[in-house]
Amino acid sequence: MFSADDEWKKSSVKIHVPKEGVKYASEDDTPEFEVKGIWHQSLLGVIKSAYEDKSQKYLHNIPFKLYHCDEPTLDSDSTMHNSSDSAPGEHVWTELYNSDAVLEEQVKIDALSRNSEDADTVEYVATPIMEYSDASHLTSFESAYLWPIYNWIGALTKYLRVKPSSLSAHHIAYIPKDFYLRVYNTAATPDVLQFCRSQLVQKIWDLLLNEKFMHTYQHRILVMCSNGIIRCLFLRIIMYSADYPERIALACMHFLMRCPCPICLVHKEKIMLMSSKCNSLIAMAHKWVFEKEFSIGSAMINHLLASIPLVLTRSTFSECFSSYNFNFYSMFVPDVLHEFELGVFKAIFAHNLWILYLFDFNNLTTLNSQ
Repeated sequence: MFSADDEWKKSSVKIHVPKEGVKYASEDDTPEFEVKGIWHQSLLGVIKSAYEDKSQKYLHNIPFKLYHCDEPTLDSDSTMHNSSDSAPGEHVWTELYNSDAVLEEQVKIDALSRNSEDADTVEYVATPIMEYSDASHLTSFESAYLWPIYNWIGALTKYLRVKPSSLSAHHIAYIPKDFYLRVYNTAATPDVLQFCRSQLVQKIWDLLLNEKFMHTYQHRILVMCSNGIIRCLFLRIIMYSADYPERIALACMHFLMRCPCPICLVHKEKIMLMSSKCNSLIAMAHKWVFEKEFSIGSAMINHLLASIPLVLTRSTFSECFSSYNFNFYSMFVPDVLHEFELGVFKAIFAHNLWILYLFDFNNLTTLNSQ
C-alpha cells in the first residue's frame, strides 16, 4: 500500500528571465519563463517510507562516538585491562551516524523541551539526510541527458548503501536540461542561459523543500517504524554530494573564480558577515539587472558579485534554512570520484608511471605483477 506522498508528480516552475538592454519596474514585471515536465516525489514522503519499511531494522537511530582501543593485556594476576586505561582510545569516524555533524545535531535535539503530547518512551532522533545529483550523458553519439537527484538516509551503513539490491537510493526529482532552446527555439546568450539553469535548479529544490517539509523540519514528525516503535524524527540535511560544476551552481557561486569552493569564501574575520553580505549583494544585483538595464555579464554586475564571488541566483537552501542558523555551505562535501579518483589520484598515478618508465621499462612490468 503506497500513500499519495509516494507517487511521482509532474509539475512546472516559472523563472523570471531578464532581456539584456531592457528594464522593468521590478523583477516581478519581467516575462516569466515556464519550464514544464518536472518529475519529482515528496522528499518528506520518501524519508517517512524509509523508516516504515522493513529495512528500518538496519538503521542506526541514535548517533554515537566510536573509538579504537588497543588489545587488552593480561597481568600476572590474570587481570585484563587496556594498555591505556586513562584514555578511551583513538576516536575514529566510519559512518555518517558517528560523525561530529550528526552527534552535534543529536545534542541540540536532546536539549529541546519535549512535546507534552509525546509519551516518555518516544525517541527523539536526528535523521541525517544525504543528497546527491549528477547530470549524466546517456549515449556516446547522441545528446540524451539525464539529471537525477537522489536521496539517502545517513542512518544506514555505507556497506548497505553501496549495494543496488538494498534499494536504499531514492530518486526524488529529475532536472530538465537544455530547456531554453527546446521551448523558445532560439539561442540565449551564455550569461542568460547559465542564469536560467541556475534558477531552475533552485526552483526544483523549492518544490522539494515545500511548506510541509519545512514545517516538519522545524517541529518534527512522528513515525511508526516497521519494528513497532514510535520515533520522533528531526530531519537534518547533513551533506550534498555533487561534482564541482553542480556544487558551484547549488551554492550560487561563480565557476572557477577567486574562491574556488563554497567552504572558504571569505577571510576568517569576515565569516560572521557572510550570510547578510551574500543576501544584500544578490538583492542589489537583481535590482540592477531587472530595473536598471544592466546585462547579467556586465562589468558592473561582475564587479559587485566578484568579491565573494557570487552569481545572480538566490539560493533556495539559504532562503529556507537561514532562520535555523544552518550554514548550507557546510553540506557540500568533496566528490571523491570526480575530484580524486578521476582527478588528483589519476594524475599522480600517471606521473609515477612515467617516472618508472624513464628509469627502466621493466619497472612497469614489476608494478603490474604486484
